[in-house]
Amino acid sequence: MGNQVHKNGSSKPKSIPGRIPWPDGPPYEQYFSLPDSIIYYITMNPSTPNCYLKIIQSCKYFFEKNSILVVKHMEETSICPNENCSKLCCETYFVKRTASKFWLTKKLFLLRVEPSFIPKSLRPKIYKSQIKKLGIHDTKVNFDDFLFFASTIEILYLTSVEMTYNDGKNVMLEKILEAVPNIQEFIFSSIDGVSVITDATLKHISKLQNLSNFKKLTLVGITEALNLEDLCTFSKARKDIKFEIYYLSNQVSQEYKDQLDEIIAAEKQAENSNLHIKYRNWEFAFDRIYCCF
Repeated sequence: MGNQVHKNGSSKPKSIPGRIPWPDGPPYEQYFSLPDSIIYYITMNPSTPNCYLKIIQSCKYFFEKNSILVVKHMEETSICPNENCSKLCCETYFVKRTASKFWLTKKLFLLRVEPSFIPKSLRPKIYKSQIKKLGIHDTKVNFDDFLFFASTIEILYLTSVEMTYNDGKNVMLEKILEAVPNIQEFIFSSIDGVSVITDATLKHISKLQNLSNFKKLTLVGITEALNLEDLCTFSKARKDIKFEIYYLSNQVSQEYKDQLDEIIAAEKQAENSNLHIKYRNWEFAFDRIYCCF
């Protein structure tokens, strides 16, 4: 609680309307040895989640002035945008009734959230994001919302998604990768009928300067828009990256399949191949990759 000094000397402080209803009674007025301006700055600008947790544990004043919930893992079942949510988990945040902001520190996974992956009721309440993992499945994504999380992401799964700018135009694959400077692993599949890959996509990706930590690229449901020559060149130049490419067989021509067969045969003969291509009889289990996300 910090230095509990009550101004009028009474045994219990009076409850003030609008203040947090603490279970053991309202807090005492605090007198700090530091100037008010410094205390205010410390309160409103915590440097790390651990620092914030320490100061709110030391005194209720800090939580009342800047109420933040530090959340390691947040999923769609832990977000209730209204009062009538059917799926609740062990830690459910009723967004509308929660006055606190959220400081996300490790993982955010959202599945089939409507109409966009960050509900309007949640977005203004995210104080800060330092997440390392972001998984979004079967929903639409606004690029500006995505950029809010992008700077710290290391593992990114975007499956069955459509990412657009504010004007409704689709965000191309290279622009998504360009936005995540610390990316290590990326799995991507778009919504059926939405193409974010062109003949020049891999050329653009190979020129990005933020891929020094990149270890794995998985593209699912790809059409023949992907340039095979560039794919082979890129995979040979970056042996430190594992490439997994899953094509939609009914959306590629026989001529393109013949080229794929040549590459697949060559990769089987190569030592330490880092390029794996499938276009027939494959099944990509999204539920399995997300169960351990």
